[in-house]
Amino acid sequence: MHDLLVDLANLARDERLGGVDTADWARVDRVLSHWRAHLNPHSNWLLVADDNLARDFGTAEARDRWTQLVRSGELISAPDADPVLLERARTTGASVLSHDGFVGHRRRHSWIQGDAEHFFRWRVDQGDQLAIVLEPMRVVGDYTMTRAAEKDERKARGFGTRDLVDGPLAQMYRCVNPTCRASADDLLQVMPVRVSGRVACPECRRPVVARGPRPPGRRLKLLLHEQELDVVQLADGQQLVLGRGPGPARWDVALLGADTSKISRDHVRLSIRGGQVVAEDLNSTNGTGLARWSPSRRAWEPAQKLLDPTTLLARDRLELPGSLVVQQSGLRYVVPDVQ
Repeated sequence: MHDLLVDLANLARDERLGGVDTADWARVDRVLSHWRAHLNPHSNWLLVADDNLARDFGTAEARDRWTQLVRSGELISAPDADPVLLERARTTGASVLSHDGFVGHRRRHSWIQGDAEHFFRWRVDQGDQLAIVLEPMRVVGDYTMTRAAEKDERKARGFGTRDLVDGPLAQMYRCVNPTCRASADDLLQVMPVRVSGRVACPECRRPVVARGPRPPGRRLKLLLHEQELDVVQLADGQQLVLGRGPGPARWDVALLGADTSKISRDHVRLSIRGGQVVAEDLNSTNGTGLARWSPSRRAWEPAQKLLDPTTLLARDRLELPGSLVVQQSGLRYVVPDVQ
């Protein structure tokens, strides 16, 4: 049984540990020798890494070592190493040696939140002194987790953060492969992938056709008793009214299947202006609460009555009667219905 799972890419690429190549086994050996000398002399570890790390080892000898470790079962190489590492940590209780906070994986692995005994990191102090220390995992909110998960997804699909602003992800696309189920939609609603340098459909991996700039938009989550009910996407200039009763550009609270008697027919309007969410109470009988996030307290302040049209900050909550809450999603890649 392995008692230590090692995030190999983190370790092998850390230039502070010495070495000369992009990835260097000398860094790995230095830290793991320190682990055995100072933490557990009988430790049995397992290395876990993305497949693409292999090419960062600069010599044939280093790459041969990679191959031998994979064959011996001492190294797991996967397209995406983090899910493999975390699932093993969850099921075995092994310690994890990494500089990664794994924020993007915490919705799936909620056990990471607040964990104070399984995660370790190394540091190099002045004088090149190496130390390995316990790294308690702080608790983060859903907005932060969602944004981090999207960043991980962008990386896995071949894109960086800048691609959202002035790169391929600043455009909307359509799949034109008639045999692909995604071609039934006018626009791809999910993030494309990069295949051989070209933007492609994630379903069929064929090149897609650009349909113009992707307008600023936001994804809004509707929660009842903190359970997610629905997600709506709005583009710049669009709006949505929450209230009792159906109609165009409305979200009918009757869909809640709960007591909505204290929610007005036209209760609150949500608009996207300049890429920001603006909330306006529509003279509702029982009012709309606005709870602002306090970074220092890491909690929401008590809700205040929404009196004027207000631009919502990233982590703000709108509170309607009956425990209905509206929050922004942390996702930045949003393709609203602009038809």
